[in-house]
Amino acid sequence: MPRFPFDLLPEDFLHKHHLVHRLYVGPILALTPPHPWAPMTDDEWGFVRRLLPPGPDQGLAGRPIRGDIWATTTRPGIDPARARLDAVFRAVMVKRDTRRGPGRATWGDAAEPDGPKPDTVRRTFRRLAEAGFFHRLLRAVADLARRGGRGRSDLARPGPLLLGLRYRACCAFRRIGVKRLGLSGLALARRLSLYSALPAHSPFLPDRDLSAIYKPVLWRAMIGLLATEGRLERAARKLVIRAMRSMHAICGGRARISRDMEPA
Repeated sequence: MPRFPFDLLPEDFLHKHHLVHRLYVGPILALTPPHPWAPMTDDEWGFVRRLLPPGPDQGLAGRPIRGDIWATTTRPGIDPARARLDAVFRAVMVKRDTRRGPGRATWGDAAEPDGPKPDTVRRTFRRLAEAGFFHRLLRAVADLARRGGRGRSDLARPGPLLLGLRYRACCAFRRIGVKRLGLSGLALARRLSLYSALPAHSPFLPDRDLSAIYKPVLWRAMIGLLATEGRLERAARKLVIRAMRSMHAICGGRARISRDMEPA
């Protein structure tokens, strides 16, 4: 094997930044366990309602809902905003039929026969996403999980039942998509350790924070290549360039993300 005339990686590079845990072990162990959809409880709705944007987008955007959805003898009446948000959560949590392949369901497949139309649910979801509702919900749920439901944040309230919103928040956040989330949205989910909120597994997506970690190492490698030009073996030079390309690929993620790449 060819040897480098300079150190490509600092001695404490892997241990200092916990790269093995950051790239592979952490994202797998921190996935939120999936659970089937169920209407929000009164405590969960009271928590979520304070995060809704004010004005006409407070869960009421789109076509009006006719009647009470999921009304039972124990729940004779439901707030229309609550019913619409329940429909949104159901749409983002339902998976596609296995006969058609894995992945999340489309808006049409996730719609209830007696519920709101798929376009109504889709427009409501889009308007809530543009208003930043799902970003606020993700931060609030992460604050609850981190502080054990006893947080000092005004968004956190005691109660273990509210932790059931974690999977709903992750499913809704990742449904926004890579393009609309951008690098800031992907970085937010990683910093909150909510890897189920990512549209795909963490190594497949761009990582802005990892780019900042790799940048000085790449500069060090390029300076070393220029300083040893003409004196470095061809095999060693190819090995260094290959390592730099791999680091760029990990930071940049995959070019195309499909819906079947979502975490469970």
